[in-house]
Amino acid sequence: MSEPTTIESIRAALEPMGFHWQKAVILNHEAGCFYKRIETKRPCLCNDRDQLLIRVYAPSEHMPGWVFEVEMTGEFVQGLWANLKVYSIRGLSELLERLPRIQRSLVAAWEALDKGFE
Repeated sequence: MSEPTTIESIRAALEPMGFHWQKAVILNHEAGCFYKRIETKRPCLCNDRDQLLIRVYAPSEHMPGWVFEVEMTGEFVQGLWANLKVYSIRGLSELLERLPRIQRSLVAAWEALDKGFE
């Protein structure tokens, strides 16, 4: 039987991949998030690099297990922001298995945002 998932085991899995932990400030079922700066062909206009964010939701009475969201948010044209998200990822093993493909998909979607706004 595998060890139960904890914030420490999630950190041990994600920090070697370059993610940094940030504990949640607001008291709700969000335990916190991991973030990592990534390079894309279309950088955010507000920041020098784009950010990949993994939100971590602790088990609760409504969600019996750990749940994750992976998102990219940024200003893609002056004054317009996009928030691209993959959510309802159930459990650490699913997150780790799917994370490379999710990241590639989010970056591709980010880079494909309509440049006709510019």
